Amino acid sequence: MSGGVRAIAAVWWLVGRTQLSRARLVALAAGGVVLVALTWAVAASGGDAEPVLNRVGVDLLVPLLTLVVAASALGDLDADGSLVYLWLRPVPRWQLAVGALGAVGTIAVPAVMVPIALAALVAGLGAVSGAVTAATGAATALAYGAVFLAAGLWLERALLWGLLYVLVWEGPVSAASDPRR
Repeated sequence: MSGGVRAIAAVWWLVGRTQLSRARLVALAAGGVVLVALTWAVAASGGDAEPVLNRVGVDLLVPLLTLVVAASALGDLDADGSLVYLWLRPVPRWQLAVGALGAVGTIAVPAVMVPIALAALVAGLGAVSGAVTAATGAATALAYGAVFLAAGLWLERALLWGLLYVLVWEGPVSAASDPRR
């Protein structure tokens, strides 16, 4: 294994280990349970559950779950002053970022894909629709992961700013710009 791959793997392991706390795991699981229960309730009442899955799952749950993990991935290390120990290692900075993004993706993508796929199956949307929606959620989680990872380094209280962004900007703006409305 080359030095670069070894450095990326070490950062991935370190960041992944620090992000897997009980509180974060409970928050990730609770978000998934809420999505599946809400989708099931709408489908059981005879309503169309696909808009619920798209709005609550992809538009709201994906950024929130990714924010919980990504904003603190390097942000916590920066806040407590231990990030400098990673910077002192003789590796390029991009390897630190790739390792951290890999850890965020390892946690956020399954936390997003599993509930979305289950909600699609519970709603009766079929395996293909569920797989496409879950893959969309996974790609979106990686994109949000990169943005919120950088925000965790650049902003004080990145979780608060990320919540404001998701709740004020993403929800209303994406709903208002939907061409199907």
